[in-house]
Amino acid sequence: MHRPGTDIPIADQDAAEVESYLDKRLASASGLLGVALIEIDAAEWGSAVELLADHVDAEDHVARLGDRRLLIVRSPLVGPAEMEGLALRVADSFPSGTVHVEVATGGRGDRADTLLRVVESGLDDAKTFG
Repeated sequence: MHRPGTDIPIADQDAAEVESYLDKRLASASGLLGVALIEIDAAEWGSAVELLADHVDAEDHVARLGDRRLLIVRSPLVGPAEMEGLALRVADSFPSGTVHVEVATGGRGDRADTLLRVVESGLDDAKTFG
């Protein structure tokens, strides 16, 4: 597991690259795969990587999507609750109201575009309804 001050390998990727990566992982996943979409307030972006370091495993794929969003892909999972726990820990790491986190899980046969739509929609709802 990464520790604060340790570099997290973050790839700047566009949505098509992330979707392709996810589809490949979903096709070969022997267990559940989890995705977490994190939107960080612009004022907190500078310290975001350091704050996330305790929550990202060495095997996780982390992609930066746009200006303020990070996507974490974790596989395999112990169960869906693992991603819910990750979301809570990440949200608790940031000052109140500066981060929104949405998670989803999928397995073999699921599609990346479906999972990404779920987390995007959940993130939009979280921002709208608090």
